Amino acid sequence: MEQGKVTALDISAGVGVINPDDKAEELPFLTSSVPEARSLKPEQRVKYEVVWGATGPEATDVQPLKRGKDDGSEGAHQVAQPR
Repeated sequence: MEQGKVTALDISAGVGVINPDDKAEELPFLTSSVPEARSLKPEQRVKYEVVWGATGPEATDVQPLKRGKDDGSEGAHQVAQPR
């Protein structure tokens, strides 16, 4: 799955936008396809799949990242203990 950050979100309009980590073009997504859409917030990190939609690439299966578990930071700040 790809990762990025929600840059815009309009629940009432049913759309959002993700800025991918790989600096690719921003991707729109439909909030109706996101079970946790109401819990998403702008600037929140997410993981998603990219599909070809009616107007080009779009994000689907958007899921909030859980700090540490999904974003690769788990254990990143731990210092190895000498043996």
